[in-house]
Amino acid sequence: MYEPIIDPMIFYWMDLVGKLPGITCMCGLVTAVFATFTIVSFKEGRDAEEQDKDHKALKRLTKISTIIFCIVALLNFLLPSESALCKMLIAKQMTPHNLQVTGETIDKLAEKIINVTQEVKK
Repeated sequence: MYEPIIDPMIFYWMDLVGKLPGITCMCGLVTAVFATFTIVSFKEGRDAEEQDKDHKALKRLTKISTIIFCIVALLNFLLPSESALCKMLIAKQMTPHNLQVTGETIDKLAEKIINVTQEVKK
């Protein structure tokens, strides 16, 4: 009877989904800065063989970070926004039965208001 119609945790998860694009941008920025500093540090004071190993490691790191960034960017594109999630939640709760019950409740309330108003006028 006193159980909520909508679980409040849903709103928390919707808020987190809304923050996902910002998190993706931050991850991309951190990866770019890290790659830049790594490239600069690999070029200083190394012989050709060590530079070649470092270059291969850097290429692998760049590929991995690019793949991760693309996956997260795709998820950002596919996941609905916070407002879309709220609209979907409202649409899910609106059933013909709920609308009928709401309409009956409004009719009863209107009748009570009319009756009280007529009694007050007397």
